[in-house]
Amino acid sequence: MPIDAPLTLGPFMIDGHGHIAPRLPGQRARFSFSFRARPLLARLSGSELELEAVAGRVPSTGQAATERRERSLIFGFLPRLPALLPPEWRVILAPDHRLLMLSKIALTEPPVITDLLAAITLRLLSLAPYLDVLEEAGLRSGATPGAGGTIRV
Repeated sequence: MPIDAPLTLGPFMIDGHGHIAPRLPGQRARFSFSFRARPLLARLSGSELELEAVAGRVPSTGQAATERRERSLIFGFLPRLPALLPPEWRVILAPDHRLLMLSKIALTEPPVITDLLAAITLRLLSLAPYLDVLEEAGLRSGATPGAGGTIRV
C-alpha cells in the first residue's frame, strides 16, 4: 500500500522516494532514543548525522570509601579508552562527569530514511563492546531500567 507523501515523522519530512529532510527548513532535525539504557541524541544536518551517546557518569572522588576500588578501575581505564576506540568514535568527559561517546556519519545526499536507520544501527553495534568494557570497569549508565528502545522526538 503506497504511503501518502510527503509524510511527517517527528522532526522529518519524508518524500515518496524515502528522502528525508528537516521538517522545519534551516534547522537541524534531532531526536533522542535509548540504547542499552543509555540516552542518545541524533542530529541530522544536510547529509551528516551526529550521534551523542551518554556512556555513563564517572563517579565523583568525593563519594564513600567503599566505592574507591570502583573509581580506581574507571580512572585507570579512561585514559586508555580513546586509543582503543574505532576511528568513527571519539570520547569526551563533560564538565558534569558524563562520559560522552560521539560519532559523525556521512549519508547520501539527499539522505534516505532507510540509510539513516541502517547507519545508526551499525554505529551502535560498533559501540556495544566498548559499553561492555566500561561496565566491567564500573561505569554505570545512570538510566532507569526499561528505558531501552524509547524514541523521543
